[in-house]
Amino acid sequence: MLLLLFDIDGTLVSGATEAHQAAMYEALAAVHSIDARKLGRPLSPAGRTDPEIARTILLDAGVSAERIDDRADEVREACSRAYARLCPPDLSQFVLPGIPDLLTWVSGRSDALPGLLTGNYEAVARLKLARAGIGSFFPSGQGAFGSDDEDRAG
Repeated sequence: MLLLLFDIDGTLVSGATEAHQAAMYEALAAVHSIDARKLGRPLSPAGRTDPEIARTILLDAGVSAERIDDRADEVREACSRAYARLCPPDLSQFVLPGIPDLLTWVSGRSDALPGLLTGNYEAVARLKLARAGIGSFFPSGQGAFGSDDEDRAG
């Protein structure tokens, strides 16, 4: 069996990040009372997990590592709830060209299994793909997500 792992942002979809960023900022404000928009250093999300992004923003805001760790689950849950509310109902225009055909081809093979390997929190990832119209290609219960571990090597 061949396992084919797909990242989401920049691989399956491109440009569907506005609601995701807004949800993260809302979660950090709700859980830690910080306004991430007012922090000076721009942060590129490329190659980072959602928890790593949250930690970097919070450390820059002066939040202790211990407090970040203690409230990491609250941030994940708040971000996921906010994303469910903020995410547009249709993200299909963000699916990269050729991806639906590729996923259809892979799903028709008996010797291949598509999987997710993403820094997104799982709830965010699943909703993003569902609203992009390609979520059904990735069965629940499998994959690796930012909510599994902050460090991609972890």
